[in-house]
Amino acid sequence: MRQQAAPGGRQCGGCSRGSPTLRPGHLNDAGQEGWGTRIVDRLSADLKRQFPEAIGFSPRNLKYMRAFAETWPPKAIVQAPLALLPWYHHLALIQKLNDPETRLWYPAAAVENGWSRNVMAHHIEAKLHERSGKEITNFKATLPPSDSDLAQQSFKDPYAFDFVSMTGKRNERERRNHDARLCVSPG
Repeated sequence: MRQQAAPGGRQCGGCSRGSPTLRPGHLNDAGQEGWGTRIVDRLSADLKRQFPEAIGFSPRNLKYMRAFAETWPPKAIVQAPLALLPWYHHLALIQKLNDPETRLWYPAAAVENGWSRNVMAHHIEAKLHERSGKEITNFKATLPPSDSDLAQQSFKDPYAFDFVSMTGKRNERERRNHDARLCVSPG
């Protein structure tokens, strides 16, 4: 199969069949060449061969890179807080969130609060963005700044009792009895 010449004399259609030139739209070749052509696998092998000292060019990682480029608008990638997050934070955001606004809320919170990837993933699963900032207080107006921040943090998140196995309507006595059984230590 003869390759077509791309504008500027470069060859197109995948690195393995010609010049190992990475170009914009390289990963889109899979759609043009059809399913089963393993363009990402070929690109991975070619990049590893071209840059033997570099790491991170596995087919899986290349697919993550593509998802990253498709997920974030170019200006957002280079602006804080997105630019301040490690790679694995971005993977969690891409895998766990679909809403663009929500996807921007968590990086800002992660940078502001110094969250690890696992802490951020926990907050995503707990839907912290839906609960955060809902409390109304007068702490900032009535307390010194150091105390107002501490007081605000103590009311920041409502308690989540998802681990309690009570479902449906219960009366107060049933709830207290259930809570007491949870709190009793053996022995």
